[in-house]
Parts: sequence; structure tokens; C-alpha cells
Amino acid sequence: MGLDVNNRRFSLAASWEDVDGDGDADLYVANDYGRNNLYRNDGGSFVDVAGAVGVEDISSGMSVSWADYNRDGRVDVYVGNMFSAAGNRITYQRKFERDRQRAGPLAEVQRMARGNSLFAGADGGGFVDRSVEANVTMGRWSWSSVFADINNDGWEDLVVANGNLTQTLPDDL
Repeated sequence: MGLDVNNRRFSLAASWEDVDGDGDADLYVANDYGRNNLYRNDGGSFVDVAGAVGVEDISSGMSVSWADYNRDGRVDVYVGNMFSAAGNRITYQRKFERDRQRAGPLAEVQRMARGNSLFAGADGGGFVDRSVEANVTMGRWSWSSVFADINNDGWEDLVVANGNLTQTLPDDL
């Protein structure tokens, strides 16, 4: 069916949405390690189009949620990832760039630590990364996320469940 193409990773979340508006469900797969996939459903066969449409997120994917958050009539996707304060500090130091080996291009290594991603639907069927300007990247260790109109104002809000035990104290999240 094509769902194994370009994806031999640790998939943690998947979500269906008719991204291309052709009446059948397409599948976004968030992977803990490696790039995420958007499989376009072409009559029951799936083709990975994540790179071509701009949603090939390269962080540690934990969750996926679809909505029209900006009410422009196009579907948008939010991917909950792991944020790393230490990673953000280290990867921007000059010494890190000089000493780095086999980690990949610097921008991709920095992206791994950045956190969550918000991709807005764009004209022509692609997406634009609006994560930084929407101020949604830092969600800590984001296990799950969902769009929901929490305050009933007609706008989709983001709810992000996060946390990770880091010490022996049970309340240290």
C-alpha cells in the first residue's frame, strides 16, 4: 500500500485528514526518530509527499493534530515534539559547530531541539512552517496535543500535554 516507503522509524502518532481535498483520507505519521511522513492517498495506494509539501518535520514526533487554526479555509497541522533547553543552548554555540561530527547539517541538529511545529496550509496544497512566529515551539516534552476551541470564541486553541519525570520526586515534571 506504500505506507512502509521512507519510514522505518519509531512511529508514535498518526492522524488522518483529507489534506488534498479529494475525498479520501491522507495519513500523517509522527516519528520519534527521523523525519515524519505525510502519505497522500491515491485511490488506496499511499505516496509520501511530506518533503514536497513542506511538512517533513525532523524532530522527535509525539503527536499530530489537524485544524484550520487561522480560519483561512485550508487545513493546518500541529506536531507535538520534544523540546530540549540544553540542546538549544549547545547547538547554537560556536564550539558545537566546530566539534560536531556525523550529526548532520547544523540547522537540522538545531531543529531537533526546537520543539513543536505548526504548519499552516498554503495556496497550491503545500504548507508553511509558522511555528516560531506563532510562538508554539516550546511545549517541553510534548506527549500529546489537540486543537480545541477551549473558550468557545470560534478559534482553535492548542492543548499540549507534557511532562517527564527527571528526578526521584514524583511531583518533579
